[in-house]
Amino acid sequence: AKPMAYWRMGELAGASVADSTGKGHRAKLEPGFALHLEGTPGDGFGNGSIVNRAVQFAGGKLLTDLTLPKTGTIEFWFWNGLPASARKLSAILCSLGAEKSDSTVLKFSDGPRGKTILPLKTWHHIAIVRQDGSATVWLNGTKELRASSKPDSSPLIIGGEANDTANLEGK
Repeated sequence: AKPMAYWRMGELAGASVADSTGKGHRAKLEPGFALHLEGTPGDGFGNGSIVNRAVQFAGGKLLTDLTLPKTGTIEFWFWNGLPASARKLSAILCSLGAEKSDSTVLKFSDGPRGKTILPLKTWHHIAIVRQDGSATVWLNGTKELRASSKPDSSPLIIGGEANDTANLEGK
């Protein structure tokens, strides 16, 4: 299946982020970010002398106009720069919710939590698979947890949630 949207986040300037699928799903960075920093290394991310680039979140987040279907997968690479001792919840990686209101988040705050302790400043791949009223979280190719997932018509937010409780401090 082809992606509904793909935001590479390698922009050089501005707060608008292009959807590489050509489907026109808008995304906008909220203040609190730095552009064009070194991104995920490895095959498929760069091309010889071309370095993959990433957005670094420093309090900001990516707001999208994408409403997720009941069945589908959200996946991305991330790099956390905030020590676990800095606050109760290191980072909310993605959520569903209208801006500046309560949100139904995929952090499963009232349910199961992952067990893996993630080293700082290391790239990790996450895939959240929504199917049959549940969501399974895969971390670096290994099943991390499964929880119920309510259908939601709110837009996807990457790097935080609507009320800015624990936005990602990283890439």
